[in-house]
Amino acid sequence: MAALAVHMEARGKLFESIEARSTNPVEKAQTLLKLATGNLLTEGQLSNKARELILGYMSKPGFLTGYMAAQSKDGAAPDSEKLMAELMETLGKAGITADTGLESIAA
Repeated sequence: MAALAVHMEARGKLFESIEARSTNPVEKAQTLLKLATGNLLTEGQLSNKARELILGYMSKPGFLTGYMAAQSKDGAAPDSEKLMAELMETLGKAGITADTGLESIAA
């Protein structure tokens, strides 16, 4: 089953299409997190690739600032502690430990 999923991803160029978007690293990471936490990727090679890409986007300069801004509503100051807890929880659901996530985040 995993081999078939890898073949389908390669054929459909899912990861390449996300990478090619002209959006920012926050949006790319959020897209991959939705796929990873929505059980849309098989465990193994596809999930590992998604996690690598997510961590790569998170390490881009300005990721944390952009993430906080994207999560704030109506220009209100974001609750940074709450947002970080939510991000760590989402990363955990995607198979990324809090330690790894925190090490990768660029301010």
